[in-house]
Amino acid sequence: MTGTVHLGAGIVLGIAYAQYSNADTLGSISIVAVTALGALLPDIDHENSKLGRRVWLISWSLRRLLGHRGLTHSALALVALVALVARTNSTYVIALLVGVASHILLDMLTRRGVRLLYPLPGFWRLIP
Repeated sequence: MTGTVHLGAGIVLGIAYAQYSNADTLGSISIVAVTALGALLPDIDHENSKLGRRVWLISWSLRRLLGHRGLTHSALALVALVALVARTNSTYVIALLVGVASHILLDMLTRRGVRLLYPLPGFWRLIP
C-alpha cells in the first residue's frame, strides 16, 4: 500500500472521527492531522516511507532492529495504543489509534500482509 493511500484513509477517517466527536473547527483540524499522522506512523520502520524520509535516521535504525512490517504493524502496537487510550481517554490518542489501525488493516489487504502476531513468525492478510 502506498503512503498516499494511507494518508488519504487517515484524512477520511479523521474527518469522520472529528464529526463523531463534535469537535470545533480547530479541534477537527487537529483530529484530522493526528489521524493522518497515525495512518503514516507504522511505516516509520522504513526509511523510504513518507514519514521515514523526514526522520531518516530513526527509520533506518528501526528497520535494522525490527525489520519492515514488524512491531509497528502488529497487534502489540495496537494493544499499547489501546492501553494508552484507556489510561488517558484522550481524543487525540484515539485519533492516533484510528490512524494506526487503518494502516495495519490496509496493509493486510496486500499480498505480503503484516506480522500481526509479532514477534511470532508469519504474515497475516485479508486476501487469499
